[in-house]
Amino acid sequence: MTFRSPFASASRVRWLRLSLVTAWLLAPVVGLFGAEPPVRIPNWPTQWHVPPDIPRQSIKAELLHPQGTMRTVELPDTLDLADLCGLSVNVLTGNMDPHWQAFNFDVDPPRGESRGAVLAKHLRTLPLLRAASGSTHGLDLEATQMQNQLEALTNQARTPNSYFFGPGYGPHVLALANWDERASEPKYREWIAYLAQLMRENALLVEDRAYYPPSSLRDEQGRWFNGDTRGESPLPYQAPDEPTADQQGFEGTVKWEQALVLRALLRDYQLNGNQDSLAMAGKFARFILQPAMWQPGGPENGHFAGHFHGNLWTLQAVLEYALVTNDVAMQRIVMRAYDYARSRGVVEMGWFPSWVDPETFKRPAIFAQLNETCGVADALMLALKLSQAGVGDYWDDVDAIIRNHLTQMQFTRLDVMRQYSGNRPENDQLLAPFVGGFGMGEPAAIKPQVIGCCSANGGLALFQTWRGIIDHEQSVCSVNLLLNRVSPWIDVASHLPFEGRVDVRIHDAEQVRIRIPGWVDQGTVRVQVNAIDAEPAWSGRYLALEKLQAADVVTVRFDVPERQVERDFGWRKYQLEFRGSTLSDIQPRPQNAMLIPLFPPERTRGDHAVIRTVKRFVSSQFSSPRDR
Repeated sequence: MTFRSPFASASRVRWLRLSLVTAWLLAPVVGLFGAEPPVRIPNWPTQWHVPPDIPRQSIKAELLHPQGTMRTVELPDTLDLADLCGLSVNVLTGNMDPHWQAFNFDVDPPRGESRGAVLAKHLRTLPLLRAASGSTHGLDLEATQMQNQLEALTNQARTPNSYFFGPGYGPHVLALANWDERASEPKYREWIAYLAQLMRENALLVEDRAYYPPSSLRDEQGRWFNGDTRGESPLPYQAPDEPTADQQGFEGTVKWEQALVLRALLRDYQLNGNQDSLAMAGKFARFILQPAMWQPGGPENGHFAGHFHGNLWTLQAVLEYALVTNDVAMQRIVMRAYDYARSRGVVEMGWFPSWVDPETFKRPAIFAQLNETCGVADALMLALKLSQAGVGDYWDDVDAIIRNHLTQMQFTRLDVMRQYSGNRPENDQLLAPFVGGFGMGEPAAIKPQVIGCCSANGGLALFQTWRGIIDHEQSVCSVNLLLNRVSPWIDVASHLPFEGRVDVRIHDAEQVRIRIPGWVDQGTVRVQVNAIDAEPAWSGRYLALEKLQAADVVTVRFDVPERQVERDFGWRKYQLEFRGSTLSDIQPRPQNAMLIPLFPPERTRGDHAVIRTVKRFVSSQFSSPRDR
């Protein structure tokens, strides 16, 4: 008897249908046995979409001036972020052509090394810094650089099979968004839409997730190769496979690379209303929140490891997406992750490691002992965003970080830089363009080296904090941070850390809410309006005053406690002295004479601040807390 298959008499269509149903039913079973879902790799067009024209007539220095007026005011000679933003403008335009990722001034003559590729970050940050400081320094360089960047993108688009590496163009989109807000130009939004389309079309897809392979490019034949000229990934990775750890790739920042795309797609949605970009942003968010990208327990417990800056930058992007989509669960994940980040550093002095558990991922152990401005800046900006969104109250963290490590890591004095580079006045012309830059160092000292990416991120944190000092809505002004700030509505004059006193001069506000830091005993707070005692209402840490008029002056006084604490950094214990939230001394001091000591005791010495008359720019731009 001849055996006949039961399928032999069935039609080919029925057999195919049965096969598809069987495959569908078995798919979950196959998944249980470890089979990975296939990666969908996009097809290449023979040529990319035609890019928008470059708005050359709009990119001119005379059209890019910050909008606002100058005001002469008397302010205490205390921490003033407007001054520091102006210095940041200096370095971001000075270190532009050529651009150095590292500028060493511990040698004679000082010199740059390692050409960097972060100029789009400069272009993103400069419009903001100008709004805070009023500086017009280097506007011609800024305009030229934007034209150069758009011309480079245009030239790449003309190359058949040119591969647009999505994360690499995320900073360009963020820069264009800020340029659009500074001086509305339809072409900026067209460029944002164009780059977002390329990012969507070139993303690799797996199930409901999207990603770009870390450190990877592909040639015209579609073959993948390591695109990072600095070296190979310390952890094994084979493109185009979906990454299995955040620490793969040379930089070890898989989540951060995806977050660059996520943020860019969000800008396209926010400025152009593109729903496709929002949907694709969700796919990148789901990739970022995979358990494989986190430590045991997954993202729900917020535990991460590896590159601190990469993780904290990513958390900002996820928070932005969660706020846009009103995803409360995702917002809580970000808050828990920030709380974990706090536990890995010493937040009261603004110190965080550049890597968490670096040796686990084949990185030098010293990475856990150094902090880079990028990581400090991202911790500050995440705490700020969480607080502004009402997801948590981390204003005291913002205050501590900005007063301590963040601003201490900015090189603000040419004479100090000269001392470390041979002490010869003829070196000043080499040093001057780098005044205002940021670097990296250990808890008590910093290396005499300006770092390109740190300078851009540090400047952005200066602006975000400056803007966050005051929130304005209708006729109500909220003072969130007790720092000097001049605005169209109120002026804030802070005498901290020398004296527990803050003066608020009214220009155009009927109600003022002033947040009193958590380290202040509310029982010591005294309030006067025009030198007459007042009894404000309290809401949490905020005191509130109503029925205010132009020229009124609100004065708040309180005690400033001093304290000493010991903190274990893992490899060494340090003795810290605080006056209020300002670190006044740290011991032990560095023994290496070629390191610049941080936290000089004289910065908090004295009972009264010197009052100075200064001119301050009152900006009419970038006043809202829109993501930047």
